[in-house]
Amino acid sequence: MVAVYFTHDPPPDAAEHVEFFRAPVTFNAPLDALVVSSSCLNAVLSQADSVLASILERHIQMLLAIGPGRRLWRAAPPTC
Repeated sequence: MVAVYFTHDPPPDAAEHVEFFRAPVTFNAPLDALVVSSSCLNAVLSQADSVLASILERHIQMLLAIGPGRRLWRAAPPTC
């Protein structure tokens, strides 16, 4: 993880956010975003799963269709 941005106000103690994401965290940002390195995005999957990829692709398309601002999940940060 390179950086994390949240549109909401910071909590009283943001140390947990920094520890969780292991990256700089900015609050009151203009958008919610996770910035990851290109090397992480280009990482080869040692156990690629085409069925799971298909499920995730449909889920992404559903999320894109409902638009920004809807938070339907809580995700852990990527590790690579």
